[in-house]
Amino acid sequence: MRRRTIPMGILVLLNLYAAAASAPSSPYGGGSGVIAFDTERGGNSEIYSITWDGSNETNITHSAAAEFNPDWSPDGCRLAFERTYGAYTEICVTNADGTDAKRLTFARLADCSPDWSPDGTRIAFYSKRDGNNEIYVIGEDGADEIRLTECPADDSYPVWSPDGERLAFVSDRDGNPDIYTMSVDGTDLARITSDEATDWLPAWSPDGSRVLFASERDGNSEIYVMDADGGNPIRLTDHPAADYSPTWTTDGLHIVFGSKRDGTPHIYVMDADGSNPQRLTNGSNGDYSPDWRP
Repeated sequence: MRRRTIPMGILVLLNLYAAAASAPSSPYGGGSGVIAFDTERGGNSEIYSITWDGSNETNITHSAAAEFNPDWSPDGCRLAFERTYGAYTEICVTNADGTDAKRLTFARLADCSPDWSPDGTRIAFYSKRDGNNEIYVIGEDGADEIRLTECPADDSYPVWSPDGERLAFVSDRDGNPDIYTMSVDGTDLARITSDEATDWLPAWSPDGSRVLFASERDGNSEIYVMDADGGNPIRLTDHPAADYSPTWTTDGLHIVFGSKRDGTPHIYVMDADGSNPQRLTNGSNGDYSPDWRP
């Protein structure tokens, strides 16, 4: 019997169509519509995920150690996060489903707040390994670690600009925590906030034109947005409870954030202008540090 064969070009097209049909897509926010966050709902802090509407809650890490501050890789296939090893935290990465977890840093001190570079090859973080918090970059495989800042003050919470050319971070080098940017080699430092209150937790917009941040400049922690050079700061939330940890959705039309407005810390989403806030998580334990999957 003669077998029918399908030309290779058609097979490739069929595979591409199948991949596109099965790839996760979100009617809200762009990207996959999945949010990673850390939570204490299992008894210790672990990395969970939910979909954009708050459904499909999934424990990703399933670890006896405590994990914090998840950050999706640009392709959405992996997560970087902090994991405790005794009294200290180190930077780790894992596949999106929690498999193949790997430890990248071994400083035996506080290595915190990982953030992937836009090309997926490097991870920025801050560490006390040299006595005070400084900004470092490491390869996604744990190689080629570089220290970027060298200041007697504390530098923390680095985040890459979408074009990979700059890092925003928090520093108290001028007396109180403010937002700064610098080139990815540690040069060309620019201070972009200068309020007497604490400004922290920056997040670049997907097009790089704006930066979200949390600030206590109006009495309690609220979420603000400003131009990338620090101009035109606008307050987005106005609530007597603390709002913090803002992050953009892939399409830049919405903002996911943490808040204590209902008593227990939970994850919320709102439009990019601060309107229409909606609560996504529930339960009696705290939910923190959301990050939208590309």
